[in-house]
Amino acid sequence: MQNEHFHNYTTADGLSSDRVITVVQNRDGGIWAATDAGVDHLLGDRFMSMRKGPAEGEIPYGPLKQDSFGNLYAFSSVNGVSRIQDNRLISVNRALQPAGMIESRDHDFWVSGRDGIYRVAARDLRRAELDPDSPIDYISYGPADGLNTRECTTGQPNIAITPDDKLWVGTLKGLAMLDLRRQLKRDYKPTILMEEVEVGKTKKNPGRELVLEPGKAHVNLHFTAVDLASPENVRLQYRLDGVDAAWFNADSTRTATYTDIPVGVHAFHIRASNGDGVWDREGIVYSVTQKPFFYQTVTFRLAALVAGVLLLIGLYQLRLRQAAAGLSARLEERLAERERIARDLHDTLLQGFQGLILRFHDAMMEIPEREPARHLMETALDRADEVMAATWQNLWRVPALRWRPAARSRFLWPRKVRPKRWILWHWTKSTVSGGKR
Repeated sequence: MQNEHFHNYTTADGLSSDRVITVVQNRDGGIWAATDAGVDHLLGDRFMSMRKGPAEGEIPYGPLKQDSFGNLYAFSSVNGVSRIQDNRLISVNRALQPAGMIESRDHDFWVSGRDGIYRVAARDLRRAELDPDSPIDYISYGPADGLNTRECTTGQPNIAITPDDKLWVGTLKGLAMLDLRRQLKRDYKPTILMEEVEVGKTKKNPGRELVLEPGKAHVNLHFTAVDLASPENVRLQYRLDGVDAAWFNADSTRTATYTDIPVGVHAFHIRASNGDGVWDREGIVYSVTQKPFFYQTVTFRLAALVAGVLLLIGLYQLRLRQAAAGLSARLEERLAERERIARDLHDTLLQGFQGLILRFHDAMMEIPEREPARHLMETALDRADEVMAATWQNLWRVPALRWRPAARSRFLWPRKVRPKRWILWHWTKSTVSGGKR
């Protein structure tokens, strides 16, 4: 009501839904509304919806409650307990699903829900928000504590504390009362132990550690925690390092099942709470070792790496040898071609030229010495001998011709340095006349 007039707020005024569950006013005078689609805050004349997580859609919220420290909490059957801060819904704990909450003098939160009544300290609720991986300490009350049923009513309010420190809760089977002055807190640690290990169809004593043979195996790890005072309130969580990304709540079978444990040594952590909800956060650690096949060992991998490197080096050297062999073959082919050409020059062309020179020499001998033509002929033949000598010296560098007797015997020096010219000339002439080119 404003200015003596009632105003009916709807989705047109910013509400997330027209079905409002509860409306509260905090210490600062702010108006908050919980609907079946979210939580809304009245700013001026319009409501603004609180931001939720990226994967969350329309989630119904029930009661809203502010504690003595000024924290405003919203409760949901889906998200559990959330805290409202800076127009955002911050998840505190999803395990608790309250339908109502009230704070006692010693700052304990008493929570009513569909699965019983809980007591959780304000500091533990705050710690659960800061460290989501840490379990929250809370005690649960059920039929073993005198309740006719665990399920409480959903009407608001359904829980209250009277001035004489008595808690009153509405359940589906009537009103329940709990004297808070007679509730003692016990912080002892429960006894956690491994009961049995089952590998395949074989059951064995857990011992100090579990060693699995190479290969996949179906493994069941049975464990428990002992609390003789309130065994029904004991809760357990487990996690296997290298396999589980988070802690898992153990069900009534108290069994963890794994089918594909990676190779290596893994720590199996177990933690439990006592009957009063106080957790032993350290718990116990049980070692689980999965043996590898030979090809999964570090030694084999190092050997394979070294073998691979040696193989690459061998292939590289083989390629170098093949390239060198190809180059050598091409070089030998060229050298053989050059030797063939040199041999052809020696056996045909040069010997033919030598024969022509000798014939010109015979013709020159028929010319009288006093004729000028004889002098010109001798000069031309001397020049031809010099060219032939230089050619023979170049052919002498070819290995295939270096030690050929025919080449040495037919080598002609220039006329001016040739001794006993008539002997060599006569031998050559007889050779040419005999048909040896």
